[in-house]
Amino acid sequence: MEDCSTKLECSICLLKFTKPRIIDCHHTFCEECLQDHINNCTRNNKFNCPLCRKSCNVPPLGAKGFQSNFYVEDEAVDEFCGVHDQHILDGFCSDCQVVVCNECKRISHRGHDVQHLQDVRLAFKQELQQLQHDLEDQIPKFKTFSDSIKTNISEIKESKESVCMQIKGQGDKLCEKIRELEQQMIQNVTATHEADVKSMNRISEGVDTILLQLHDNIKTISQTSKDRSTVKIINRVQIAKLQKEENQKRKLPKVPNASSAKFRPGKIDQMTSSLLLEKMGKLNIYQEEDFRQTFNAGLITELWLESSQILVGGLSWKVSVSKSASKTQNTSIVENVSRYMASPSSLLDAFYVTPVQFLHVRLQFDSKYKSCQGKFTIKLINEEDGQLTPVKDDNQTFSDVCHSYDWNDVIDFETLADPNRGFLNGDNNITIQVQLKVTDIMQ
Repeated sequence: MEDCSTKLECSICLLKFTKPRIIDCHHTFCEECLQDHINNCTRNNKFNCPLCRKSCNVPPLGAKGFQSNFYVEDEAVDEFCGVHDQHILDGFCSDCQVVVCNECKRISHRGHDVQHLQDVRLAFKQELQQLQHDLEDQIPKFKTFSDSIKTNISEIKESKESVCMQIKGQGDKLCEKIRELEQQMIQNVTATHEADVKSMNRISEGVDTILLQLHDNIKTISQTSKDRSTVKIINRVQIAKLQKEENQKRKLPKVPNASSAKFRPGKIDQMTSSLLLEKMGKLNIYQEEDFRQTFNAGLITELWLESSQILVGGLSWKVSVSKSASKTQNTSIVENVSRYMASPSSLLDAFYVTPVQFLHVRLQFDSKYKSCQGKFTIKLINEEDGQLTPVKDDNQTFSDVCHSYDWNDVIDFETLADPNRGFLNGDNNITIQVQLKVTDIMQ
């Protein structure tokens, strides 16, 4: 009977295999088809193969307990050669790492290690699956990085909103203060003018009373002059004379000078803006950057060896290294100082031996016509033991006048160049790390 394991179709459902399982007699069936057969034909935990009728034991898991037939499951489709289009690609050249057909083997790959595709399929599939797992393992790293970027974006937005609210609040306070000054000026003008008006009103009221009396007297005189009684006329004449004399003697009050209020607007110019800006407060927009520069230890001399330019805060920076000699004390001679007491000059010379060379690091500000405040941490990286990494923390105002910061005598060059000390990588390079925060950028 034909062995089903060499075909692509299940002998039960006559369709392409689905989850092929190979049983004791080495025949292969779909897992589901085999399970149905087991369910219907099992006696005493045994069933007969649908093809050869050989008795097979039922595994504890049923059809799932039989081994997967990956040869059938992974049966590859035929693909034709791109060079010899009538020939099927059926081999893999291990020397050239390419898929080949028979003509390729005969013409271009004679004598090469060529294996049948089906023989290498499993190895390549396993490698591909491993690569899949490796790539999946990389997802958390990039996911964590992506999340950190999103967190930074959120923090930037929150920081922007907070700073803008503070600026608006300070602006509102300044505006409120200006409004207070405005109201105070208006109140001063109003109070002064109201006092003047009140004083004028009192005078006006007194004069109005006199005028009213005059009009009343004139009206009475007019009426009396038409009276037929001579006595009344004579009496009114006497009264009118007295009123006339009294009015002639009355002195009118001096009209007070009204207060004169004028407003001269202040000049709003650059100085005003500067004063307002000073009262508003100081806005510092700063940028931080963490960067590394490598230098080949064999190229470091007494001349400064510069890195390429790095932009931080829109400004150009460089890191430079050099080595120079410093005198060092000879402790063995100090221990025997008594031998040189007779000759102080020789004693002084004896305290120093051949100069030891030290590494120097320079952080250089390379932007003309600008200045800024820089806060920084400089490290000479020790790849093997971080606790041995020399660190320098400092801050400085950088400008055309003071454009660099020197960290001198970082480490003696003999220690630095020792490959066992951890400062050199495999390419004989040292690494300088700089954490730089730039603020107060001014033109």
